[in-house]
Amino acid sequence: MKKTERERIGEQLLNILAEFAEQDAQASRFGTDTLLYHSEIHLLAFLESHPRLHQAETAQELGLTRGAVSQTVRRLEGKGFLTKRKDPENCRCNLLCLTEKGHTACRHHAALHRRIERRIAGLLAGADEGQLAFLHGFLTQLASLS
Repeated sequence: MKKTERERIGEQLLNILAEFAEQDAQASRFGTDTLLYHSEIHLLAFLESHPRLHQAETAQELGLTRGAVSQTVRRLEGKGFLTKRKDPENCRCNLLCLTEKGHTACRHHAALHRRIERRIAGLLAGADEGQLAFLHGFLTQLASLS
């Protein structure tokens, strides 16, 4: 059975998403001497933008289990990307603090996102307002499927 143009576009989009997911899952050094995995760099990026959070708060904000956050924090501590410090306002809790190495990785990760965003913006440079509105609506609907 021959596929329709809409089905071919759907297939192409799924292939592109799969390639992005595969690339995102690859470990990278992000400007440091140590490999970081997807879950690690994204936890670092979250902590950089949400300073002074405890592990339990971090887990709740990200919709992860405390155990998952604890394991990732332990790995990142061991790799030298973050430290735990006693919270002076609540001595039973530790604050998660990025080291300079952690900040370096976050800067490189953010730069990677900016490069991708610029490439996409370049691809859209010739689009008119109607095309952009359609694409924005399509992506909004697509995001709501997950």
